[in-house]
Amino acid sequence: MVSDAGARDPEALEGNDLFRVLDRTGVDGNIYTGLNTRHPGLTDGRVRQAIGSAIDRDRILEEVFRGRERTTSLPWTTYSPAYDEVANEHYTRDTDRARQLLAEAGGAETIPEVPVSYTAGSDSEQNIAQFIAANLDEIGLRTRLDPQENAVMIDRLRGGTFDGLRVLGHSFAQYTPSTLSASAFLFNSD
Repeated sequence: MVSDAGARDPEALEGNDLFRVLDRTGVDGNIYTGLNTRHPGLTDGRVRQAIGSAIDRDRILEEVFRGRERTTSLPWTTYSPAYDEVANEHYTRDTDRARQLLAEAGGAETIPEVPVSYTAGSDSEQNIAQFIAANLDEIGLRTRLDPQENAVMIDRLRGGTFDGLRVLGHSFAQYTPSTLSASAFLFNSD
């Protein structure tokens, strides 16, 4: 059993009779983007909205995950009673809107460089971080890729000390809305 296969591995194995490719149901693994709203460039909600509008989720889905996963704005699986398709599609790529929001916030040139942290050694996180950095650079935000060891990423998560954006994997099961506060660290930490 290979439980941490790369996105391209199923393509290589599907035609081989010695292997069976299975999809998991009941446990979701997410690689999400979070940000520190106290970072000097991220305190303005319009800047955060611009970031959400700039990210090309569909391209990340296709290039990094070969179309085998799904994009989401929600912490729940599609089979959870809390899942809402309309809410899940809140952000779509709209670089014109992103640029407009940045202009309203004083212009991209006024925003300090934003580090994009990810776990060193995670190909998926690194690739996502690179796409996000390129998307943000495209709308005028200056970024810097910031690979970190997993222990540092977890310490920063627990301490709330990320200095900008983070791309971080997270696995949990969310059958009902009530499980989120008990099982997902981001929602149950002190």
